[in-house]
Amino acid sequence: MQLSWQTDLDKLTFIACHPLAGPLSKSAGKDSGDGILASQGYDAPEKMIGDVNLFLRLAYELDGDGEEMLNRPYVRGEIELMIASPSDRGRGFGKATLLAFLQYIRNHTDDILDQYKSHSPDGAENNIQNKDVKMGGLVLVSKINKTNLRSRRLFESVGFGQVGKEDYFGEIELKLAGGMDGVKPVDEWCEVGYRKAAPQQ
Repeated sequence: MQLSWQTDLDKLTFIACHPLAGPLSKSAGKDSGDGILASQGYDAPEKMIGDVNLFLRLAYELDGDGEEMLNRPYVRGEIELMIASPSDRGRGFGKATLLAFLQYIRNHTDDILDQYKSHSPDGAENNIQNKDVKMGGLVLVSKINKTNLRSRRLFESVGFGQVGKEDYFGEIELKLAGGMDGVKPVDEWCEVGYRKAAPQQ
């Protein structure tokens, strides 16, 4: 389920819930009228297991000396994943959540970038002094504490790799190899519409 999409244009948040009881038809996609209603309980608090976020900001490619090249801007998307309960960890929920999130981003990259560039709080394209400079694409990264081997292995298993050395806070940065083309397709992908149930009268 998707939250904070229309209001926070520099952030995309999904809430991860326990799997549905049965399979959904691929025909129940985003273009159909068959959304999952909140009243059905699939997103009730007791079904929630964590969340995954994409934080967007303007960034610039670096030259050989580590200096920003102002004529090479792109949108940096930092992913944070959290599975709250220890009892839900190590069961594949984290990987399933991350893969589904990456697939959604891949399918909607243009929409995500267009909304960010036109409405972002840091101005995005408006902050680029040379108006002839073309904004680059979306680069996905994640920052993980060097001691969090489980999270590191998770991100590496879906195509992320370490760039640079650990920072002052002991964090390492992982970057998705191959850009958005590096996102591995999810088998039996089904994107289901979601809408809040109308309040009871």
